[in-house]
Amino acid sequence: MDYHMMTFDILTIIGVAIGFASLGITLFMIARQKSFKGWRKYILPSISFIALLLPACAYYLIITNKKPYGEYQWQWAGENWIGQLYIDPVKTTIDVRKIKKDVIINKDGSISEIFTKSYDPIIKTTKSGTLKGNRYGFLLELPVDKTIVVDDKGHIQHVNQILNADLHPIEAYAGKVKYHYTEASLKKKYGVSTGDMIIVKYDSSF
Repeated sequence: MDYHMMTFDILTIIGVAIGFASLGITLFMIARQKSFKGWRKYILPSISFIALLLPACAYYLIITNKKPYGEYQWQWAGENWIGQLYIDPVKTTIDVRKIKKDVIINKDGSISEIFTKSYDPIIKTTKSGTLKGNRYGFLLELPVDKTIVVDDKGHIQHVNQILNADLHPIEAYAGKVKYHYTEASLKKKYGVSTGDMIIVKYDSSF
């Protein structure tokens, strides 16, 4: 569970509630100056305060029950794997493939790098998985078919596994990067290399 995000949301709720309460108090002061007598003079400000507090309660219920639906990318640098994880109300699936890099020498002598995904998936769901939790953290369970190498000759085997993931939100940034060579000869030969960069505030398990 991400307590930083939860703290921010709680402070937001408190701020909204204080704003509504201030408005309710203002209406209360105005109502007291009117010609209401006895308990009747509290009816208007009480109703106003309750009505203004309802949006804050609704906001709290919405943010605490919001599911992390959407499309995500799963990268496994150690194995050169990259995959797509789909989470929606109907089904949750994953498809992971191996990345291969090919180096091509162009006619002008320059070198290009081409990245391709393997045709067959390394990990793929056999049926829809389940999700328990919300955007503060969730448990993901996926029945998958995984391709493993069984010997030193590269023979593979498909095995059934259950993928269990305990996930929580963290701070992350992503964008495009360019690599420029400083030496003129290398710059002419290789040109400008481009790629993606994703940085996360998280310590890997290995």
